Amino acid sequence: MTSRGRLAEGAREYLLERGERLGDLFRIVETSFREAGARRVIPTTLIPLADIEDPDHAIVFTEAGTGRTLALRQDLTPLVARIVRQELAHLTSPYKLYYIERVWQSRSVGSRAREQIQAGCEWIGFGPERDGDVLALATTVARQLTDRPLTLVLGDARLRAAWQAALTPADPRTAEAALDARNLSLWQNAGDPAWPDLPLLTIDPGNVPPLPDGVRELVDELVAVGRPLADQVRVVIDPVAPAPHDYYTGMWFQVLSGIEHDPWLRGGRYDQRYENGRPAVGFAIDLDAVVEDCG
Repeated sequence: MTSRGRLAEGAREYLLERGERLGDLFRIVETSFREAGARRVIPTTLIPLADIEDPDHAIVFTEAGTGRTLALRQDLTPLVARIVRQELAHLTSPYKLYYIERVWQSRSVGSRAREQIQAGCEWIGFGPERDGDVLALATTVARQLTDRPLTLVLGDARLRAAWQAALTPADPRTAEAALDARNLSLWQNAGDPAWPDLPLLTIDPGNVPPLPDGVRELVDELVAVGRPLADQVRVVIDPVAPAPHDYYTGMWFQVLSGIEHDPWLRGGRYDQRYENGRPAVGFAIDLDAVVEDCG
C-alpha cells in the first residue's frame, strides 16, 4: 500500500465550507488593508534552520546536492523585518505593507507544529500619533470577520516599569510575582500598602481610578486611542500585564471574541525592531483561530 497522497502530520487542507469561509476572510482582510494604503509582500517559505525560533518543533529539509539544512517558516515577523531591512531600505518612510501567508508553528508549549494562516499589516515610519488609526483599522477588520461581540484589550509595554518606578515594595521579586498573578495577598507580603489602589484586572476607559504619576499618563494615552472605538467593541485597559512580545515598545492590543477565548488578533508599537530608527506599528491575525472561534 502506498503512502503517496497522505496528508503530512500537522498539514491542513481546507475543504468546501471551511475553504469558502477562509476565502471570504482573505477578501475582507486584503480589501481592508489595500483601502488603508498597504501593499503586499510575500516572504520566503524556507529559511535556514539556524534562524528558526523553535528548532525542536521545526519542519526541516536537507537540500540535495549542498546538504544545507532548511526549515519551513514558523513566524512571519522576522521575515517581514528582514524584508524591511534588506529589500525595502531604499523606500522613503512612511509606507504600509501587508501579508497573508501560511506558517508552521506550535500554538502551545510542547505541542507539535501545524500549518496555520496568518495575515498582518505593518505601518513603517509612522509615529505614536498614528496609533489610533492602526487601532481603528484593526477593529474594523475584526468586526468584519465575525458578528460576535468583541473585546479590545489595550496595554502598554512601558506600564510595568512605570508601576515599579511609582511603588517601592520591600521585596521586588515578590512584588513582580504579585503583579503577574494580580494577587492582593502576595502584594501585601511584598511590603507595599499601596496595592489597594491598584486595579487588579482591567480599567474601564470611562471610569479611570486614581493612579500613581507616570502610570496615569500612560493609561490616559490608552484611553485616548481606545475611547473612540467603544461604540464598536468592548474596550478594556489592562494596566498590569506585560506586553505579549518583548519587542513592543509602547501601546499593544488584542482582540478576542468574548473573554473566554484566546485573542486571535494581536498588535502594537515596536519602534526598535527596524534599523535606521524607523518607528513602526502593526498587527497580525490568526485566520484559523477566527474560523475556529467564530465559525
